[in-house]
Amino acid sequence: LVGRQLAAVREADLDHIRSELSEMRRLRSLSRYYSGWAAYYSAVLARNPRIAQRAMEDFGYLLNAVPGKPATLERLPKGLLKYEHVARAAIACGLCSSMLGNDVEAVRWLDEVEQAEGVPDTVLALMFSRRLLVYAAASRWADVDVAVRRQRRSTGIGMGDTPLEIGQARLLAVLALEASRDPQIRPGT
Repeated sequence: LVGRQLAAVREADLDHIRSELSEMRRLRSLSRYYSGWAAYYSAVLARNPRIAQRAMEDFGYLLNAVPGKPATLERLPKGLLKYEHVARAAIACGLCSSMLGNDVEAVRWLDEVEQAEGVPDTVLALMFSRRLLVYAAASRWADVDVAVRRQRRSTGIGMGDTPLEIGQARLLAVLALEASRDPQIRPGT
């Protein structure tokens, strides 16, 4: 009898410990997610790519990176991109790659998210504006033009091209105006 009671108590404790462990993992995952975004925005405000590198390390926790290393496309768990926070972390890695001066890798991050199955619509709705940010940062104005044309056609629903959403148009205007101040950009581009 005592043996059975002891086994029952241990089983209940084990379930409780498993539950607590699961909750701790969830909280650690969330903390790394938010830490990654905080580092990314700090990097943007400080214009410091080293901070963006740290953000990729934080996002790496969610994206199957080697512990203590930044996230990589090779280790990206594509099957988990159906979860909004994982897909957003992958987008953030694209933005960080852009900030680190690697626009090809940045576009690849965005492509992986956009092409994955089951990505939430709320995440897919972000893709156009994030592409604009990456292309503009790399002075890829022809790609900006193509992206805008595609976006306008994709929302036209058979009625021809439609205007961009207000937020998208504002972002495009800001990026173009900022670029116009750069003496290395050819006039008229």
